[in-house]
This record gives sequence, structure tokens and C-alpha cells, in this order.
Amino acid sequence: MIEFKQAIRDESLRQAYLDQFLEMYPCKSIVRLVYNKDRQSALEHVKRLSSEGIIDDMTAKEQRAYARAEDSHVHSFMLSSFIGKDLPTTLFVNKKLFEELSPLAAASILAHHEYQHTQDYQNGIELPGITRITYRNIRHLGDTTLEDVLETRADAHQLDQLSLLQQTDTPIFRATAVELMKYHRRLRENPAFTNFDMRVKIAQMSTYANKITLLRHHGIRI
Repeated sequence: MIEFKQAIRDESLRQAYLDQFLEMYPCKSIVRLVYNKDRQSALEHVKRLSSEGIIDDMTAKEQRAYARAEDSHVHSFMLSSFIGKDLPTTLFVNKKLFEELSPLAAASILAHHEYQHTQDYQNGIELPGITRITYRNIRHLGDTTLEDVLETRADAHQLDQLSLLQQTDTPIFRATAVELMKYHRRLRENPAFTNFDMRVKIAQMSTYANKITLLRHHGIRI
């Protein structure tokens, strides 16, 4: 068994570590975890999406720029046009995850946060009292609403899982809590684009209102 610390020290072990990770923590919405050495794997993925006509030229250009970005632990290439189409995802894991994060933080970002994103993109997003969000109705959402919904869901799930692991007094828990509060506030402050957008915002804010209150009670602020 390859330990995370071994993969930190020896880059040649990182793909095997990720294969092992997905085997230990399987997810139906993920095809594979790919070590994105020098970002070439991600760029090749974008090229394939483009050549197969899955994305247009403009989207391909945007995704190539995204693939070259150096500020992300994971690249996913999950597009809003994919939501609810039952498409599994390949996640591209960058050096940054191995070189900057603790074993707990790295595992939590993958298994708790990114896994939630892949499930939402594959299945669509169920909100209380709201028609499921899919590629069919996302045009009725405001510019930031979809991101805010996705991130609050992933952040909240990550916090729940860390709590189950009794890891609430950790840097990754506090950082995730701050992120949740940031996106929750943006849902509240950004004006609604349509009636559907407003209903989505209200449903999402209501879902996590108690969690936000509890975090503030424990001294966590943006």
C-alpha cells in the first residue's frame, strides 16, 4: 500500500497512489483519477473533447487556458452543459495537491469535495421544492448562482464528512467553513436573474442556514 507521504517524496508513485485511492474510495461518477504531470494529461483531454465535437472551439480555448492554470489542486472539466446527462468524470490531480496539502486535506478535497461535484454534474442537482437543476434549465440561473450552489453543496458535504471523522479542529475544516460562508453570502447578496434563480437561491440558503449559524457560534467568520 502506497502512503500519501511516499507519493509526496516520489513523483513516480503518484498515479499508482491515485489508482489505489479510487479503489479504496470508489465513486460511480468518476472514471479515473489522473496525475496531471506538467498539465499534459489535462490538455490532451481537452483536445479529445474538442476533436470528438463534445465542446466547440470557443469552449476548447477557454478549457485549454483553464488546463494551464497553476492555482488549482484538481482540474475537472465539468461543464454546465453536462449537468444531469449521466456523464462520469475524469479528475486530473495536479502537483499542488501533493506538494501543498496534508494527507487529511488532500483526501478530503478529493473524496468529500470533488466527489460531490462529480455526482452533481452526473445526476443533476436536487433542491428542496425545486425542479432538479440540469443542462435544460441552467440558462435561467444568474452568472454566479450555479457556482454558488455547487460550492455550497460540496463545502457542506465536506464539513459533514470531516465532522464524522472528528476532524473539526483542523485547518482544512476551518478553511472549508470559511468557503461555505463566502458562497452562502454571495447567494444572498447577488441579485436574482429570474424567478427560477430566486427560488434556487432561497432553497439553497435555507438548506444551510442552520449550519452557517452553528459555524458562527463556534467563532468562524469570513
